Amino acid sequence: RTYLSQKSAYPYQMFLNWPKKFKETDGNILFNDLKFLRLLYAANNDRFQAGEYVVDAKEETKQEIYDFLNKSTNTAIFVDCENVDPYSFGATILNLDDKELSKIKKIVLYDDVNTSIAWDYITNIVNIPVIKKDVERLLDSKSLVDITMTAGICEEYYKNNMESIILASSDSDFWGVIKQLPSARFLVLNEFKKTSQAIIEQLDKYKIPHCFMSYFAQDKIQQFKSDVLYLGLIKRIKHFNETGEFGTLDVIKLIQELFYDAGIVGADSQIEKEKESFYNKYLKDGFVIKPVSIEGKLVFKIELYKK
Repeated sequence: RTYLSQKSAYPYQMFLNWPKKFKETDGNILFNDLKFLRLLYAANNDRFQAGEYVVDAKEETKQEIYDFLNKSTNTAIFVDCENVDPYSFGATILNLDDKELSKIKKIVLYDDVNTSIAWDYITNIVNIPVIKKDVERLLDSKSLVDITMTAGICEEYYKNNMESIILASSDSDFWGVIKQLPSARFLVLNEFKKTSQAIIEQLDKYKIPHCFMSYFAQDKIQQFKSDVLYLGLIKRIKHFNETGEFGTLDVIKLIQELFYDAGIVGADSQIEKEKESFYNKYLKDGFVIKPVSIEGKLVFKIELYKK
């Protein structure tokens, strides 16, 4: 009787003993992973808030990028590292077809001292040549990334005939360079939460293709996040071994600083789980501190404890 009364919620010949009655409007609970997880969490008086880990961009979105590349001769991606989440960018690249991506000549990163350390390691996960430009500040309060990247795009267009430009940024300031290069072909990779409606309307008005990187599934980027956190910890250990300074000895604060340096953000519950996982894997068993002889002096060095 239970099955027959709710059979419209299940695919043919499938049944789950669910802790909650369905509404007629719920429809097929196994329509996709996101719907299933949202209903499952709700049935247990909770809310699923990590849709980016299970839902990938629509095929139409990917096809729009492929169509842009197929009509291009020389293509490069220019990334505003100040205004782009490295993991959203990485997830976008990892969820696209390698054969199509091989048409991109290079990725040029314009980085600032205040961005995520993940940009230092992005070459570990992409198969496209990467050029990283560290943009120094003249004034501590003023970034020069925007103007330097604008000049770089113009140079690539006029000097190297880079006629197709993929611009990764949600910053409306780059509308200026799009307008000043009317003969260039542009595709914009932006992020939903960072992009103003005004710039979206302008892109649509001038028929400039754009897509949200935050719509690409994050599952393939999780190992990269772990690697960036690990490399951040190793960097601190190396700094201690060279200078004797480790920074904070407060474990919770250390984890917070590592996550901040890595630029990892997300739903609070998800971040707390990731912090707990990182603690259990690398910090729970402590470090190995041992004396080492260097140039006749005996000094302490730290190593990660290896199980």
